[in-house]
Amino acid sequence: PNPNKEERVCFVPFLLRGLAFPIHPFLRRLLEFYGIQLHNLTPGSILHISAFVALCELFLGIEVHFELWRKFFCLVPRHRGGSIFDVGGAEV
Repeated sequence: PNPNKEERVCFVPFLLRGLAFPIHPFLRRLLEFYGIQLHNLTPGSILHISAFVALCELFLGIEVHFELWRKFFCLVPRHRGGSIFDVGGAEV
């Protein structure tokens, strides 16, 4: 997909499995920080991100903190082109 600057791409299976709009502000900031769009993430990566948000907000009772995210996770290219990313463990 090659969306215009104001457009975003979303796959129907994401919507059928519960993705809703507007997306969480943390996800929006994460996409902007890495310079990617939602369709560049694997479904497993979206699950990791949503679990991190739930951990912070529901379990720890804190606002989602991007520096905490970067301490534990990073995005790694899934193939040579670097257009699909998986959430992986951060280098310590």
